[in-house]
Amino acid sequence: MDSDSLFVDVGSNVGIFSLLAASRGIEVIACEPMLETFFDFQKTLDINPSIRDKIIPLLVGLGDFSGPATLFSPSNQSGYSGAQLGTTTDEFGNEFQATVERRIMVTRGDAIIDWWGLFALGLTRPLHIKVDVDGLELSVLLGFCEALSSGKVRSLLVEVAHTSDGNAKRLRAYLSMQGFEETESEQSGYSGMVENVLFERS
Repeated sequence: MDSDSLFVDVGSNVGIFSLLAASRGIEVIACEPMLETFFDFQKTLDINPSIRDKIIPLLVGLGDFSGPATLFSPSNQSGYSGAQLGTTTDEFGNEFQATVERRIMVTRGDAIIDWWGLFALGLTRPLHIKVDVDGLELSVLLGFCEALSSGKVRSLLVEVAHTSDGNAKRLRAYLSMQGFEETESEQSGYSGMVENVLFERS
């Protein structure tokens, strides 16, 4: 990513990707719905003044709609991943006992781009998006439909889970339809059930 890019980090967690991008001079919009994790991310920004002005942290969930939803999580520990929207079933179909149940705001990715004013400017800056939301990736990508069809999104780094519901196949088909091709991938634990995939505009 060049320094004139805008990086949208969806499921930023404690900010590992956001902080790396900001340290390279890239402006970042970071979205994280878990309060405890968001709090620690903000504390990290507070003690790193040289890069904090490059990052806009948002305590919000992303999806294919805008409105309220219930966030369920088996843990309130900062940095924990595995929270789900509207269900206590994880991305592999396993039920979990929720220790966190909170009403949060969810918004579409295109709305975030619009808040930034980029649609009004004709999306003159290249966009790069990372999506890691534990099984809700396709929903998030559908919420970025206007940005994806604009031709300005150069790359997407997406966590893809291979589940029995065919979600991975639908995700790949949707991005192919939007003009992206898979250029790189690597397994990410979970006994080979999850991989991180880089898609770039073809």
